[in-house]
Amino acid sequence: MSISSEILAIANNVDLAYQKINDKGGTIPANKNLQNLASAIDSISTGGGGTDGYLIEVIDFRGNVYYSQRHQTGDVVELPSANDMALAGMVFQEFSAPVQITDNKITVEDFDLTIGGIYTTASGKTEIDIELTTATGLSVTLNINGNKDWGDGSAEDTLTSHTYAQAGKYTIKCDGTTITSSTSSGLFSQQGTSNSNYYVKEVRMGSGVALKTYSFAYCMNLKYISLCSFASSISQLCNYCRSLEYLIIPNFTGEISGYLCQYCVSLKEIIMPKTITGVWDYAFSYTYKLNKIVFGDNVKFMTYAIYYSNVKQVILGKSMTIFPSNSISSPNSECVSYAYCLEKIVIPSSVVRLQQVLRYNDNLKEVVILGNVSAITGYFAGGNYTCIKYDFRNCLQVPSLKSGAFSGINKLCKIIVPDSLYTSWIAETNWSNFADYIVKASQYVE
Repeated sequence: MSISSEILAIANNVDLAYQKINDKGGTIPANKNLQNLASAIDSISTGGGGTDGYLIEVIDFRGNVYYSQRHQTGDVVELPSANDMALAGMVFQEFSAPVQITDNKITVEDFDLTIGGIYTTASGKTEIDIELTTATGLSVTLNINGNKDWGDGSAEDTLTSHTYAQAGKYTIKCDGTTITSSTSSGLFSQQGTSNSNYYVKEVRMGSGVALKTYSFAYCMNLKYISLCSFASSISQLCNYCRSLEYLIIPNFTGEISGYLCQYCVSLKEIIMPKTITGVWDYAFSYTYKLNKIVFGDNVKFMTYAIYYSNVKQVILGKSMTIFPSNSISSPNSECVSYAYCLEKIVIPSSVVRLQQVLRYNDNLKEVVILGNVSAITGYFAGGNYTCIKYDFRNCLQVPSLKSGAFSGINKLCKIIVPDSLYTSWIAETNWSNFADYIVKASQYVE
């Protein structure tokens, strides 16, 4: 069912229809009557949807596409079967997605969505593809317990290092489950940019391996990682993996620790499950090829999560508070800042307070605030020089404003407010400095 059909089906209840439009980020006219309903429907931002629909894709950890089709909001989509997701040498386990999956089906919302397949190896062992050259050297380290088949015809052993007779491509197989490296070095003893790993190309996790901090960090040529559903600890897992293209996070309940994908400059897709509850500092910073980030409805906070990134779409879940509880040491600072390709962001209705969450997003054109924000306490949107629309029409009160929140505002920018609050808004402390930018919702023209 299309967006228009869905809303017109309840047109006999005009208030409910306008509530539906508001939920989808549409423009609500001053007179919420039946005559204005059609134009209100047309105002709903497509964001990849509209008549063409929203793109729903299913991929594996290498980016192979198993399903790709556009759908309208409200459509129920059946995902590929386990047989359809078959991959040589791997066993499909489940899907990871930021939305609810019930009976192998999802309901399309108002954004593009990529769903990832979670696999483990058919051998049950962790498998690591490596490439050795004269430059890399012929000795490798694998800090994990258990038996190891080094892939060169030598006898299996339990050692954590091995020297090959000649350069070439090899696949290591290991049945261990415990990583033995220290907390400051990775699975291959890599540690920092001065001691990076260059021979690891692909990692496919076996059953029951407990990952540790820095497990794959600083693996410069690691292109693909298959994290099986047993993997649940992902602190700083992949930072500085400059060749990594896809990361599908398994289903586990908890928070994503900081620096997860920092400097993953080739990362195209990050898929977080619905069970994630929070995202810490710099998790997706310095990601220059990332298409979109979709936060599930259980994510309640993020701090510095998207910082210096070329991400094109950011979808915030309906539980995101942006300004989290006092237990968060650095609440809300620079949540989405220096995101150079982001053009629009919708702040969900759960948000009641904003700090410096949207600074220096050079291509940002539109910010829609669906919630009843009561306070803007930091440099909220300073340096968004191209933004021409801040939409506060859903607010029921004039939020307090800190000086400098809109520093560098575009001279053609409009701050849209409810008609009933316009007079109070332009007279409020600090808001009065932007009186020339503030317009009534009923008078706003694109």
